[in-house]
Amino acid sequence: MFWGGHIYTGVMAEEIRETVRRHVLAEHRDTVADVCSVGRTVSASWSTETVPDPERVTTPLASQLTARGLDTALLDALATAVAATDATAAGTPVPAPPYFVVTSRGPLCRATLDDDRRLVVRLRLFTVERRPRAYRFRDPRPETCLKTVIRDS
Repeated sequence: MFWGGHIYTGVMAEEIRETVRRHVLAEHRDTVADVCSVGRTVSASWSTETVPDPERVTTPLASQLTARGLDTALLDALATAVAATDATAAGTPVPAPPYFVVTSRGPLCRATLDDDRRLVVRLRLFTVERRPRAYRFRDPRPETCLKTVIRDS
């Protein structure tokens, strides 16, 4: 991993991811909590604890995130994450792919950093059961749903 002019791997890479995660939670905990609440609302609309169709997750989740302005708020969290890496984003993220997407597990924000690494901020709201395939709400707290990854291009 590249940080502050140096390449780091292993333990240092984990420290960087944790630093990014801490910054995002410190500045955007309410946003992350609101996203968790939206996931709870989506799952409450199901007649069972799981649904087999990913569209039953992604469509209402995307709609509610946008309606509450959380798509834009998550991009603010992404900007905080970028700043915590001591890098800058190569472009200006907008609330649309490839910067913001809603997956069957939850929203995901990503940015290409000025050193060509990719920063991914994922909010894991749902889990996928494999056999039979079904989607279940994880009922996470902000600390347990927020995942950050920095990848080389």
